[in-house]
Amino acid sequence: MKKIMFIFITIIMALSFCGFALGYDNEKKDIIYYEDRVVYTGDTLWHIASEYAGDKTDIRDYIYEIKNLNNLKSDKLIEGKRLIIPVYK
Repeated sequence: MKKIMFIFITIIMALSFCGFALGYDNEKKDIIYYEDRVVYTGDTLWHIASEYAGDKTDIRDYIYEIKNLNNLKSDKLIEGKRLIIPVYK
């Protein structure tokens, strides 16, 4: 009985792992490096993100990532502030 239960649990775990692997987002890009970017007069998050985001990247997701990475609570940028920008391949 223990052997059957062990086999059953092993099969369930293997199927769960396969489901997780198949559901993984293959479109996600790998970060190559982080770039230090100074905020200039008139810059917006949308403008800065559009400089670095690729064609297949959703600009809103990229802005959200920049805000989280830099601990920004709002979309307002301060001239002279340095931002860390993730750069993908």
